Amino acid sequence: MSQLATEPSLRQEGEVRDAYGRFHASLKSLLAGDSRPMEAVWSHAADVTLSSPHGGRQIGWEPVRRELQRIAGFKSGGQVDPADLLIRVCGNCAYALCFERGKFPGPGGKEIHIDLRETSIFRHEKGQWRLVHYQADLSPELQQAFPGA
Repeated sequence: MSQLATEPSLRQEGEVRDAYGRFHASLKSLLAGDSRPMEAVWSHAADVTLSSPHGGRQIGWEPVRRELQRIAGFKSGGQVDPADLLIRVCGNCAYALCFERGKFPGPGGKEIHIDLRETSIFRHEKGQWRLVHYQADLSPELQQAFPGA
C-alpha cells in the first residue's frame, strides 16, 4: 500500500479520535447535570441509537435527546474514563471500542465502580464526525443507584 493511500486513513482516524475526545469530555458535563455539550456531539438524524448502562434503547434523535436530558437530571457527579481505546475508520463511518472505567457517589456514601465495554459509532456529516450510536454494557449498580435512569 502506498504512503498516499494510508495518509487519509491516518488523518481520518485522528479526526475520529478528536471527536471521541469531545464525546468523553461532554460525558463529564452530562454527569454534572448539563446535557447540552453531549447533545452537540451527536448527529440529530432519525437513525441515531442509544443503549446506555442504565438500560433501555432509544431510536431517533428526539428519544435520544430526551434520554440524555433525563440522565443529566440525576446529576450523578460520576467520573468515567476510557481505557484501551481502539478506533477504526470505514469510509464515512467509524467506530470506537474501549472499556469505560468509572466511579459514582452512591446511596449512603458508598462509591459505585463500573467497568463496562463500550462501542461508539460515528458518521462524517457536513464536515464533522458525529456520534450516531452509543452502546455500553448494562450496569446493575447504576440501575440500582439511580432507579428509573
